[in-house]
Amino acid sequence: MPFVPLRGLTVFPLMVMHLDVGRKKSVSSIEKAMLTDGKKILLVSQKNAHLEDPSPKDIYEIGTVARVKKFLKLPNDSVRVLIEGVSRAKIKKIFITEDIYEVEVEEIPPVIVEDDLDISALMRSILTSFEQYCQRSQCISSDVYAAVADIEDPGYL
Repeated sequence: MPFVPLRGLTVFPLMVMHLDVGRKKSVSSIEKAMLTDGKKILLVSQKNAHLEDPSPKDIYEIGTVARVKKFLKLPNDSVRVLIEGVSRAKIKKIFITEDIYEVEVEEIPPVIVEDDLDISALMRSILTSFEQYCQRSQCISSDVYAAVADIEDPGYL
């Protein structure tokens, strides 16, 4: 599976977001993903965001399998992609060539969380912290908080 090392960014399952990708190997990885059935790619964070050409030791071993929803080539040889996180995965083997990043992965099944008092307390604590963050940041609308507050699945929250 092709992969893209991310600088200073982590993508989680179920997240939908735009990424601007400029490194030649990363662009090649996305182009390869677009040619596969399912358009899947592994997104994994780099340990040091300042490295231009990370080696296998510079990449975390857990990442997110994502589906490329849209792909747009930009004038400066970079691309903008809309991705949707699908599942977590552990890297088993990394293949880095001059042209592309690829990995062999083992997908990690989602954790099924039983509803109990401890989980409910943790969820309330998370929502309280998120509410405080929203009030202080002034760049997150109250609609976003309301949407997050409606989440009932602990794993998704």
